[in-house]
Amino acid sequence: MPPILDRKLRFADAVYAIEATPKSLRNWLARDQVTLPFGHPREGWHEFTFIDIAVLAVVRKLVDFGMPVETASQFANSVLLASLHRLSTFKNAPPMAVVSLFFGQRMRVWRGAEGWHYRVDRQEDGEPATAVYLTLNVSMVLDAAITRAMSSRADGAE
Repeated sequence: MPPILDRKLRFADAVYAIEATPKSLRNWLARDQVTLPFGHPREGWHEFTFIDIAVLAVVRKLVDFGMPVETASQFANSVLLASLHRLSTFKNAPPMAVVSLFFGQRMRVWRGAEGWHYRVDRQEDGEPATAVYLTLNVSMVLDAAITRAMSSRADGAE
């Protein structure tokens, strides 16, 4: 199994990686508010992949901006999954390969009269036609989460 799909990240590792509280992540999972690429068990221990961490990290940032968890999950999966599934087919893709896929990409998020919107681009021009919006540097969000997950897993292995 490629290292990126290795389900060896514990719940505590995921909480640490995405800088969330255990209660918030537990609630998201119990209420089926987040969709993880490879699913999650209804009962018992939950182990996460690095792809799960990437999705959860983006969800966390969007929720911090005020977006509902379900919408944040939908947007994160929409932006990340096509690229991440391609990466999962490589036999030896290291976890940090997730970051390189999104280098320089910006996810712009705003709330309009019709609800939440997003756009992904690589340039600073062409801002959304709204007064307030969030720009996520996707690779920086993923870099922080994957690095924290790797360090947490290393600390737990000792």
